[in-house]
Amino acid sequence: MRARYDEIRALGGEVIVVSFEPASRLSMYIEDHGWPWQVVADPERAGYAAFGLTSATWGAMLRPRVMVKFIQLLRRGLKLRRPSPHVDVLQLGGDFVLDGDRRVVFAHRSTDPADRPPVEALTTALRKLAGSGPAPTSAPPASERPAAT
Repeated sequence: MRARYDEIRALGGEVIVVSFEPASRLSMYIEDHGWPWQVVADPERAGYAAFGLTSATWGAMLRPRVMVKFIQLLRRGLKLRRPSPHVDVLQLGGDFVLDGDRRVVFAHRSTDPADRPPVEALTTALRKLAGSGPAPTSAPPASERPAAT
């Protein structure tokens, strides 16, 4: 996403990360990841519920592809931190594109922590939103996408 951030902005998009950590921990979170975009707190997970995001099972958290992704993040310098009390570490995320009226025109609800749509799916939705037809409503399931290299 970072490599395509300028393209996303040029297409009229903006990246906003929603965290279930409390606001008091966001600066540490931003520092850990070095993201140039806005990060907002939703410790009550109201936004997660509004977008239909669910929690994973421990079985999903321990899938080989999740473990591989986690190891890759550790190799890239991910800092392990103890989650805040009462944080649901099984909460899954998602990726959404909303139009100017805040209608969802693209939705991808993750099935495990490693399940993210290709950035190309997001930029395609933004391009279509900008005027070349209806945007796709979701990315193909992770099992149908080529493996990331």
